[in-house]
Amino acid sequence: MGIESVNRECVPVNTPRVCVWQPYPPAQGNALMRLPKDIVTRYSILPTRVVGHSDIVRQRKINPGPLFPWKQLYAAGVGAWPSACWP
Repeated sequence: MGIESVNRECVPVNTPRVCVWQPYPPAQGNALMRLPKDIVTRYSILPTRVVGHSDIVRQRKINPGPLFPWKQLYAAGVGAWPSACWP
């Protein structure tokens, strides 16, 4: 399952290659903790199969971005966190 966030992640500053990352609003962050958990449970998806767009097509996609709450999502039971995968 891929995470596609509807958030203005990167706001170009002067040039398209320089960005200021926008934090996720609290309401969106709360939904991000609930919705993926519901989807992986409903469709029997392995929680570690939840990835970001940038994990699949690095050359073209930058979302969900560095401010995406992956560690909190992992703590909620979805996704992967490096320290949990590798010693």
